[in-house]
Amino acid sequence: MKRVSIIWKVTLWYTAFLCLLACMVVAVTYVVSERLIKRESRGHLIRMVDEVIEELEYDDGVVEADDDIDFLDQGVYLSVYDEQNSFLLGMVPKNYDIHQTFPTETVQKIMISNQQWYVYEKHTFLEEYGIVRVRGMVSAMGGGNPFIITRVLVILSPILLFVATFGGYVLTKQAFRPVNEMRRTVEQISSGKDLTRRVNLGEGEDEIYQLGKTFNQMFERLEKAFHRERQFTSDVSHELRTPISVILSQCEYALEQEDEVETAAALKSIYHQTKRMSQMVSQLLLLSRSDQGVVALSLEEVMLSELLEVIAEDAEERAKGKRIKIITEIEQEIVIRGDETMLVRFFVNLIQNAISYGKEDGWIRVSLKRQGERVIGSVADNGIGIAKEQQEKVWQRFYQVDPSRTKKEEGNSGLGLSMVQWIAAAHEGEVSLESELGKGSIFSFWFPVEGPKQK
Repeated sequence: MKRVSIIWKVTLWYTAFLCLLACMVVAVTYVVSERLIKRESRGHLIRMVDEVIEELEYDDGVVEADDDIDFLDQGVYLSVYDEQNSFLLGMVPKNYDIHQTFPTETVQKIMISNQQWYVYEKHTFLEEYGIVRVRGMVSAMGGGNPFIITRVLVILSPILLFVATFGGYVLTKQAFRPVNEMRRTVEQISSGKDLTRRVNLGEGEDEIYQLGKTFNQMFERLEKAFHRERQFTSDVSHELRTPISVILSQCEYALEQEDEVETAAALKSIYHQTKRMSQMVSQLLLLSRSDQGVVALSLEEVMLSELLEVIAEDAEERAKGKRIKIITEIEQEIVIRGDETMLVRFFVNLIQNAISYGKEDGWIRVSLKRQGERVIGSVADNGIGIAKEQQEKVWQRFYQVDPSRTKKEEGNSGLGLSMVQWIAAAHEGEVSLESELGKGSIFSFWFPVEGPKQK
């Protein structure tokens, strides 16, 4: 059965069910028809006997019936006997012993020539004569034969089963046509590696059409994941190629120099590039682990107000190079439950991003306050801003709004905001962006005071 197609499986199950159903119909038909025939035969027998009784009379010393009485009517044999069971008039079946006696007003079953008969006898009183017995007899199969009906059903069943099986196969094949369409599409996608293809079943609301829509949604996610993976590989290769080239060239230069000052300068350049690569690899490793869900936060009580003030003070030194002023509006004594190392990286990345894309002689405003069970804040700047069509992309890895403005030695690799978004989500908070090109950006965030729920 494992190698049989689903169409034939459904057809075989359908045929087996029909066979069982046909057998049940034959059995039920036989039982029901037999009972109905018996009931009808008995009822007809009693009615005929009653009609004869109504038409009997005694005239001139003779018991006689009306001329309308037919003593063999619709298979019913009618006969009349005196009180001593002597035959007076009527008709009886062949080979019947007329001397048999029967209880009154009771249908009895007897055998005549190996055939079953129903007998019904009723007594009546005729004036001037006395008691007479009116007896009716009918074959047990007189109203029809259930074996004949059953035989007809048995003969017709194979024909009906063949028609039903053929029709079931055609209907099943038609019903599973969308499944074959899906199979062919999936095979084409698998063999041709064309993730842009989709299962085209048209409009429908049944389970198969819903399955087709689910496949299309899965293909869309796979296509996006494939493009992200390809872009990620390209970006990593590009980002690592530059520092590696610098390291190699500086090593070659240092080996050629005899002047200690030149050698020290080359080693310093190597140090900066190696440090940048180390930071990038560390961030990539953390993001990769977060994608796999294997990063566990080290939760503790964090004095967030003091932490953010320290980070802002440290950033002022770097901001002086572009004469950017950092303004803080931090509410005191704010404590939350979180991973201190991750929160440090969250705020450092946001502020460094604001400095990198800030304007000369500009400003950065860092705010933080408690609002109910949340801590809310923002990092705003009056820098170059971000166009609306680019705002969703800033959260992508290695994406940079204006790469020419970020110096490679500053360590900006386009991973900072991806880290920010993941850290916010890991703490069950959120971070969002509002920006206008040429006027600046505002990165707003919130964290739950109680921290993320332990899973």
